[in-house]
Amino acid sequence: MKCYIQRSCGHESEEQLLGPDKDRKRKKEWFEKTPCCVCWKAAREQAAEKNGLPTLTGSEKQIKWAFNIREEFHSNISEKIGAINNPAHSERVAAILLALEEMLQEASAKFWIENRNGLKEILFAKTGAAK
Repeated sequence: MKCYIQRSCGHESEEQLLGPDKDRKRKKEWFEKTPCCVCWKAAREQAAEKNGLPTLTGSEKQIKWAFNIREEFHSNISEKIGAINNPAHSERVAAILLALEEMLQEASAKFWIENRNGLKEILFAKTGAAK
């Protein structure tokens, strides 16, 4: 069943809602709580630009997935590094931050997807440091 749905960004989109009534209702509610594709892409690009990250390249599906992987990785590593208060580790932290900045400049969605389970290992290999 096709229907027009008012998205959270204020735009209206035509969506195909299939399945049992409860599933269609759940999907409709989800669409109402999320921005349209155009606004989502714009927000994603603004977030990347704000963090000084390049726009990812690949198919739309790859870009969405890789964007989430990259953001989660960046957030997790930054949080862990921020929690290190020991001055004795300052050189190691600096090396990790430098390697992190280098990694985050990778624009290929394929890289982030294919390496999603080994990103920490790649980061530490770049620093020459053990975990």
